[in-house]
Amino acid sequence: MRVNIIHNIILPCLLVFCAWCVLFSSAAATETECIVTTLHKGKASWYGEKFAGRKTANGDIFDPILLTAASNILPLGSKALVVNEKNNQSVMVKINDRGGFKAPRIIDLSHAAAKQIGIVKRGVAGVTVYGCKR
Repeated sequence: MRVNIIHNIILPCLLVFCAWCVLFSSAAATETECIVTTLHKGKASWYGEKFAGRKTANGDIFDPILLTAASNILPLGSKALVVNEKNNQSVMVKINDRGGFKAPRIIDLSHAAAKQIGIVKRGVAGVTVYGCKR
């Protein structure tokens, strides 16, 4: 019973609290401030040069050096805070494409975003994604 309380109540509350601290700390840039609206856990992968120059689902031209991502669970144009569960590194991305087609993948990051949270070498990593509303 005690383990269930820790895993089902305390841990999710702690994760949301940590996200709020990251988003609203004095060191955070205005671009990263948002209101957390959703929380998703799953796998992230990345995509890069092969798709450079192609149109994304929202009409942007994909550039692997920008902090963007593809997701089937978050609205186009929204922001998301992606946290690598293994090293706690995080990145704020703009959702500009659809992706994450291979279960249990929930988000595909641009090369730059993947590099920022340390998943380029492995290719796939467990993440927590905080959907944001500005």
